[in-house]
Amino acid sequence: RSDESVTISAKITDPDGVSKVTLLYQKLFPGRYFPKDDPQYAIAWEKLPMTFKDGRYSITLPSDWQKHRHLLRYRILAEDKTGSSVTVPYDDDAQSNFAYYCYDGAPAWTGADRPGRTPLKTFSATTTNSVPCLHLLARHVDVERSQYSGRYNEVYFNGTLVVGSRVYDHIRFRNRGETTTYMVGKNKWRINFNRAHELPAHTLDGNTSSNKRRWKRLNLNPGTVPYHPEFRGNASLNERLAFRIYQLAGIPSPDTAYTQLRVIDDLSESGEDQYTGDLWGLYMAFEAIDGFMLDNHNE
Repeated sequence: RSDESVTISAKITDPDGVSKVTLLYQKLFPGRYFPKDDPQYAIAWEKLPMTFKDGRYSITLPSDWQKHRHLLRYRILAEDKTGSSVTVPYDDDAQSNFAYYCYDGAPAWTGADRPGRTPLKTFSATTTNSVPCLHLLARHVDVERSQYSGRYNEVYFNGTLVVGSRVYDHIRFRNRGETTTYMVGKNKWRINFNRAHELPAHTLDGNTSSNKRRWKRLNLNPGTVPYHPEFRGNASLNERLAFRIYQLAGIPSPDTAYTQLRVIDDLSESGEDQYTGDLWGLYMAFEAIDGFMLDNHNE
């Protein structure tokens, strides 16, 4: 949370003796995000020395560094007395840095069913924080292209996903669908996780019975039905019930969970009106239907 100091530590040994350990870090501010494929990623690393105490190398980052909606990436560089060095995460790790995200909770949200025609309604912070949250950090231009431009239909972009207390950096996201794409303003999403950094399914809904299952890909359905306007806004209730009934009948079907999606691509958290800001609304998250899903369900 904001204004809390953060200590990063690591146990580092070397038969030739450790000569120096350095923290490499990047601060990413809301609205100034850059992905791994941006040239800034390679050059924007700052350095701080880590000190040895009680068998570990550590550094405490001051409390005034921690700000709401800010991301801090870091790596650790260790050098021994012969001049050899190693950086973690290792070069073959698709998630090429560690990271933590500072967040103080979702604020209240105010909106109307039909702005200018129906009354405004405010949902308290207690309500907005009662729904599990996915935070997607990305460049504003990438989000706009992915969700609103047909030129970029099903094109992957790089970003960061925060789920609960874990940061999944350098994930890939895109819009999803065929004839339903770009029809109702709230598209489907697909998010691909990195090898060895898949998403434990139970982190979405607290279902500890699924804690051995990991999702390689995550689908988000927006709860809209473009084909039948009378069913718009059903929050994917029919889909979630159907998948659960199939499971009870012994038919392999994806696990599901309701979640709110918050996209951090601008300085302002609330935006100028109810259609801008971090909150993108309620979605149904579910496993991609593929061989990985069958493995998860022992098929």
